[in-house]
Amino acid sequence: MRIGVWLSSLSLLASLAAQDLPVPEGASVGPPLPEAKLEDQCNVEGTVVNAKTKDPVGGAHVRLTRMDGPQAEPYATTTDASGRFKLSGLPPGEYQALAARNGFVRQVSSAGKIPPRVALAPKQTLQDLTLALSPAAIIAGRVVDELGEPLPNVKIQPFRYVGGQAERQLAPMGGSVSTDDQGAYRMFGLEAGRYYLSAAHSVGAGLIGEPGRGSMALGGMMSVPDEGYAPVFYPGVAEPSQAGAIQLHAGEERRGVDFRLTPVRSVRVRGRVNPVPARPWEVVVFVAPRGEWGAATFSMGPQPPTHVDSKGAFEIRGVLPGAYTLAAMWNREGNPFWGIMPLEAGAANIDGLELTLKPAAELKGRVRFDGQSPPGSNLTSLIVRVTPVRGAAFGGPSASQVDAEGSFKIHNMLEGDYRVTIGPLAGDVYLKAVKYAGVDAISKPITVGEAPGALELVLAAGGGRVEGVVTDDGKPTAGALVVVELGGHDPGKLAQTDRSGRFSVRGLAPGDYTVYACDVAPEGFNADPIGPEVYQDKAQKITVAENERATADLTLIHTQVE
Repeated sequence: MRIGVWLSSLSLLASLAAQDLPVPEGASVGPPLPEAKLEDQCNVEGTVVNAKTKDPVGGAHVRLTRMDGPQAEPYATTTDASGRFKLSGLPPGEYQALAARNGFVRQVSSAGKIPPRVALAPKQTLQDLTLALSPAAIIAGRVVDELGEPLPNVKIQPFRYVGGQAERQLAPMGGSVSTDDQGAYRMFGLEAGRYYLSAAHSVGAGLIGEPGRGSMALGGMMSVPDEGYAPVFYPGVAEPSQAGAIQLHAGEERRGVDFRLTPVRSVRVRGRVNPVPARPWEVVVFVAPRGEWGAATFSMGPQPPTHVDSKGAFEIRGVLPGAYTLAAMWNREGNPFWGIMPLEAGAANIDGLELTLKPAAELKGRVRFDGQSPPGSNLTSLIVRVTPVRGAAFGGPSASQVDAEGSFKIHNMLEGDYRVTIGPLAGDVYLKAVKYAGVDAISKPITVGEAPGALELVLAAGGGRVEGVVTDDGKPTAGALVVVELGGHDPGKLAQTDRSGRFSVRGLAPGDYTVYACDVAPEGFNADPIGPEVYQDKAQKITVAENERATADLTLIHTQVE
């Protein structure tokens, strides 16, 4: 099994892809749909501006995509030096208008629509459509060692908080950059908002020939030093919970975000796997940070994996003090075998460990309705997903489609704690109960062991609803993100307001909810820990009963820092 394959499975969260509108300079694409009459064709003219300075943006790609008709290539063009654009020959209908440009990270609210939708009547010429782009921000700084000397090849990784109130966690967001030979780095293309930066020195990077670092070349390969730099979060702390927030405004260039790394002695971890397979070199052994912030600290630079020798022995060097999970993985004809154990690294080398390879577990279960299923319900459209709880250092979410009888199987499960979700649930259907090995588990994770119990998910058709209007400065707001949170185990539900500022959230389990509305965050809802506890005056508490409609009129919370 290739190293890249298992390494890719360790990532728990992924960054969103940037908007990309590859359109030739000055070109216009997208012929009229066949059903449109020539005399009914429409025109759209407008300007793309910088959301911060209001200056026109030349060279921006503009795209109009048909929303209410047959799928077709979008109509697109590029703005001139004055930021102006014109699209001609559009059939009547409803379109979504998008703009993108290098140096800008997202399109922001314009005239109360995010992104704007354009309704074109036959023969209409729409003028003065304004699309606003938020300029990208930059973070720059230097990394030095304990003597103040520059450190090259240090990976700087940005983090943001993602997830709902119940499962908010710090996660890598966007690509990392590395310091140059002067220890300098520059991170560009960032959204406005709060960031948390880590600095992790690559294992063995730049240490050849450096006195006092315990490195040497052996047969053309460099040995891992017995001293290294522990990864830190800005401004120089080990725990992500103590990291200092870097508040960025749109278009801001924040300099002086510097790190000083101090060397610490590393240890060697030795042991063996059991049993030893016929092809022992296929066994991969690695360590991953353990604890509440495993997902964050893992991305800061885990030790590279190693392989076992012909007797099943392994050695991992350069392990810094801390709490880890030691794991061995072997893929036998597509069936993974795992050996996992906790590891506490201190000041002394660790010897004599033994990892027992066991086959991955299989989780079986079924889905059923409590009472009569709603008309038109189709169990085969549902997917059951199990996701490691916060702190799992590796092993991403696993899923299974439900069959017509309501059964499902999730293969290749690692031992550990997982949260269970099911979807998509249509209409007023909600998850009423989760039973694992006969025990109620809807409000807590399930623990998967070597012999998993049976998992049962019970659905009900009488979920509640929350409806209302979102206003900003007394005016209805289109495109606002509405968050409905039950708290505890429930990650919450989302909705977006329509052109009249109205929203409706369906399929709510009976309970007490917190409801609030904010402008759309690029990573999903609650990209920063700014939940209702910060905005008590704008969040509402409501109680939803089965088959009940509750009303919540909300005031928009501005989470994006411009």
